[in-house]
Amino acid sequence: MDPAATGSPSAPVAPKVSDIVETDEEAANFLIQATYGPTLTSIAELRQLGYSAWFRQQIALDADYFLDDALDRVAADTQGSNLGYELHKLDSVFEKAQYAPDQLRQRAHYALSQIFAASTQVIQRKSYMHAAYKDIMVDNAFGQFRDLLHDVTYNPLMGTWLTYVGNRKADPISGFAPDENYAREVMQLFTIGLEELNLDGSPKLTNGQPIESYTLGDVVELAKVFTGLYYNGLSFG
Repeated sequence: MDPAATGSPSAPVAPKVSDIVETDEEAANFLIQATYGPTLTSIAELRQLGYSAWFRQQIALDADYFLDDALDRVAADTQGSNLGYELHKLDSVFEKAQYAPDQLRQRAHYALSQIFAASTQVIQRKSYMHAAYKDIMVDNAFGQFRDLLHDVTYNPLMGTWLTYVGNRKADPISGFAPDENYAREVMQLFTIGLEELNLDGSPKLTNGQPIESYTLGDVVELAKVFTGLYYNGLSFG
């Protein structure tokens, strides 16, 4: 029956989605977002495969890991300076951006690393530590966010950077409270953010004011979870 004849509203028509890449420009625009940038070869390949087959191909590729690069580069560096470690890290990033076959995974790794940011400023043996941390994003690029947050939490670089390595449990007698740094960042930066949001990303309001996602009490309680963690193979504290 024609909905117009009955006066009932018709169901919205979903836009037609084509798996065919119509033009080189369309392919280039897509690859700018899904990889570190298009080449003539990658444009031709995407147009030949179509979007779905391209995604399946990229997901099936073996991961190109940063720690493998760091081990090779540092072993070949006879000086072993901190500057050398930093240069090794940059070399590896740029090399993967240009030549790694698993471009979708590498681009996803980059996006995730902008959320779960960590620094090597307080870390020695920087190439090893930072490379192993970056490989968390590589491994979890196509996985579950819960697993990613778990792996980040148990990584020594993040534990050192956000100061919960060696974090001791609360002591009500002395008044000691666990370090709240990571608990705060987990909520503020890594997950729910400072304010509750609508589905379109705009802030929810009550009486014209944003609604806080969590309270100081939530930070205090969550900090109690991130205690008792220390470097593997070493005695706690």
